[in-house]
Amino acid sequence: MPEKTVRKSPFVDRVPALRNKKWGGMENKESEALGSEILKAGKPAVQEIMAGLQEVDNGSDWKERLLLHMLVTDLSVPERKKERGMLAATFVEEAASDRPASVRAFLIQELRLIAEESVVPKLVPLLRDKSPLVVDAAAAAMVSIGEGARKPLQEALKGAENHSKSAIKHALNQLG
Repeated sequence: MPEKTVRKSPFVDRVPALRNKKWGGMENKESEALGSEILKAGKPAVQEIMAGLQEVDNGSDWKERLLLHMLVTDLSVPERKKERGMLAATFVEEAASDRPASVRAFLIQELRLIAEESVVPKLVPLLRDKSPLVVDAAAAAMVSIGEGARKPLQEALKGAENHSKSAIKHALNQLG
């Protein structure tokens, strides 16, 4: 099924092209400035970047994926807690949408770098998703959150079946 055409974020257009088929990256000042502008523009700007993610990771959306990863990485430091909360909430909201499973799993995997206990209640329903990709990503994100996810995982295990049950048991084992 072909994906709908989405308007590209103007922030995506500012990512430099690949050089010699290798990502050379942006200068630190350039990437920090771009990240700051995206965060200043807020949730709508992040959602616009997310809208460009494609179901098949064939490289056509590498700039969107790079920008999202850059934001997550930049906000993973303790000093950026307020901004991290907005970004994490946006990632979880999009992960719970009707987007393709591969896109939702990517967003949850990125969330692992910034997820805090406050997003656990929104991750729990994803443990019952139809897609094993999403279930595995949600369980892994909960492991990354740590001890604060143990009780919700234990509760989710009670009604879990099939792949979800295995993923939750594995997550609990990883928590120790």
